[in-house]
Amino acid sequence: AVYADTHEALTKVRSGFECDIAHPNVWDVRSWYDAGLLQPWDVSKLQYWPDIFPQLATSDGTIMEDGGQYMIPTDWGINSAIIREDVVEIEEESWNILWDERYAGKISMTSEMDLAVQVAGLTVGVTNPFHATEEEFQRIRDRLTEQRKLLLFYWSDPTELSQAIASGEIVAAVAWPAIYSELKAAGEPVRYINPKEGVYSWMTGFVRLKDAPGAEQNASDYVH
Repeated sequence: AVYADTHEALTKVRSGFECDIAHPNVWDVRSWYDAGLLQPWDVSKLQYWPDIFPQLATSDGTIMEDGGQYMIPTDWGINSAIIREDVVEIEEESWNILWDERYAGKISMTSEMDLAVQVAGLTVGVTNPFHATEEEFQRIRDRLTEQRKLLLFYWSDPTELSQAIASGEIVAAVAWPAIYSELKAAGEPVRYINPKEGVYSWMTGFVRLKDAPGAEQNASDYVH
């Protein structure tokens, strides 16, 4: 089954959808664990487990307080903003380009709550929105509200965003690195900026459902 975001996936599984493994973000694992949906992996059954970077294998959210390995990291990278170099003029690379009124109606923000909050947080000086105070979170909320009038749309489908950038409908957007790579390979005049405020890294991987109907070895073979 394919889902639009991990919040949808969690709701689906909690409603009784049966599956053996799922592919959430590392910061989602706590919610799945607290909901009683997960069981730990037996990493001895994973052939390439020793090859995973230790910093990823032990990152917050992969191991729970019972000592179990609840996520097997498979994907890691960063997210940034993509711009059309032939249209957008910038003196320094910054997330604030997504609030630049010169490009009103040609900006797109992700519909992913986690990433949107992270980006807005950096523009108002909140470097760790995962532990924001009430005052800091209100600043983030206000910043996102301020942006609404500048957006053409919130994107959840990367193909939709790629097509909009290629056509020139969108000239600045939060984007996954794969979107940038695809457009660059197609010869589009795009740049993946290095914002002065910094970027967040992300990690996704596989979790094993507690009531997985399939054989454990099959799940391990798929992931290893």
